[in-house]
Amino acid sequence: YIKGWITDNNDETYDLYIGSEAEIYSKNLQSIFFNMIGVQTINFNNFNTSEATTMQSMFSGCSSLTELNVSSFDTSNVIYMSGMFASCSNISSLDLQQFKTENVRNMSSMFNGCSSLNDLDVSQFNTEKVTSMQNMFIGCSLLELDLSSFNTISVTSMQGMFMDCKSLKIINLDHFDVTSVTSMYDMFRGCSSLEKLDLSSFVPISLTHANRMFWNCSSLQSINLEHFNTPQATTMAYMFSGCGSLISIDIHTFDTSNVTDMSGMFEGCNSLTSLELHTFNTSQVMYMSRMFSNCNNLTNLDIDNFNTLNVTKMDSMFYGCNSLTDLDLSHFNTSQVTTMATMFYGCNSLINLDLSSFYTPKLADVTYMFRGCSNLTKLDLGNFTTEGLIETNAMFFGMSNLSKKVEVNMKKFDFSKSTNLNNLFVGVNFSYFTIIVKDEATRDLLLERFPNLANVTVYNA
Repeated sequence: YIKGWITDNNDETYDLYIGSEAEIYSKNLQSIFFNMIGVQTINFNNFNTSEATTMQSMFSGCSSLTELNVSSFDTSNVIYMSGMFASCSNISSLDLQQFKTENVRNMSSMFNGCSSLNDLDVSQFNTEKVTSMQNMFIGCSLLELDLSSFNTISVTSMQGMFMDCKSLKIINLDHFDVTSVTSMYDMFRGCSSLEKLDLSSFVPISLTHANRMFWNCSSLQSINLEHFNTPQATTMAYMFSGCGSLISIDIHTFDTSNVTDMSGMFEGCNSLTSLELHTFNTSQVMYMSRMFSNCNNLTNLDIDNFNTLNVTKMDSMFYGCNSLTDLDLSHFNTSQVTTMATMFYGCNSLINLDLSSFYTPKLADVTYMFRGCSNLTKLDLGNFTTEGLIETNAMFFGMSNLSKKVEVNMKKFDFSKSTNLNNLFVGVNFSYFTIIVKDEATRDLLLERFPNLANVTVYNA
């Protein structure tokens, strides 16, 4: 039989004993010490784990543990190790050299929240049967991690695997087989000390979710994605967002034919000076919001091949791209777009902007669309159809530093449903502004609202 007893240490702590005259066996060790936040040490004398099949969340939440000796554990029959050491936030090292993991299928969140863990050797792990490594190392303080021995052929999820490993400088994933992986969502998110990442072994042909994969890898200067083929991917939203040290990136192997969301994909990549996307197939993309937002050193952007037939959101798409001087979007199909709010906000070096083909029957919001575009000399909005236009607040705000005359073709604009019309031209230097409108009624409306707007002419077909 098994019995338990407590001894009081007379210092507001106590010792808990679980003992037996024979060895203690259990097949199910799931959550056995779960959330014992006051436990400081655990001694496993007479504890036989040879029949255990699950150690899921076994020590999860034991946040006062500073060390843990599991060298006596027999894990040869264990199938589940998910969350085993999760939130053991004061353990700095773990010796798992004796662990046999040939039958383990789930290692998700195994070391999640081990925020003091800076020494971990898992090179002997047999991961052949593991299907989930989701959130496996989230928040660990490891400086280096060598996983080159991992067999990942069966893994389907690597979501959040290294998320917020903010101290991680070196990681070896040389032999990762990711052909079965469907989710890499947040995989390296917040790995802010990584400077180099070699993913040349990655061929993610089953990947569907790559959103925020490298989000805020702020020190990352180079990344090797030479075999990164993604025929099943549906979202790449914010994939490289916040990679502010990335000098160049080669993503010609990307297959984007099924991607629907590219929102914020390169947001904040402010060390990139050029971006070659001529291989991108964007025929299924619906969301391009913030796609190049705050790429403020970008001087060359090749998006001539972009198919935008299904895009509904372009808000903040080029926000803060203040080094771009030319942008030819004459090939863009904008028939489904509902918002272009802040689309070119802060593009104060932009001289040439061709929007002559923009046909916008569903457009509702152009708030701050051209705010700060003070170097534009011509703006052709002649094909804008704006029957549904509601929000026009400060569309041209901040075009106050104009030194050349600007002609703005607004011949199809209908302001009948617009709100905040009084702010449409706030901050504009009217001396250099010439506006072409569709009819005398529109001209009279604008002159009534903006009496200093001297140069308003009616379109003459």
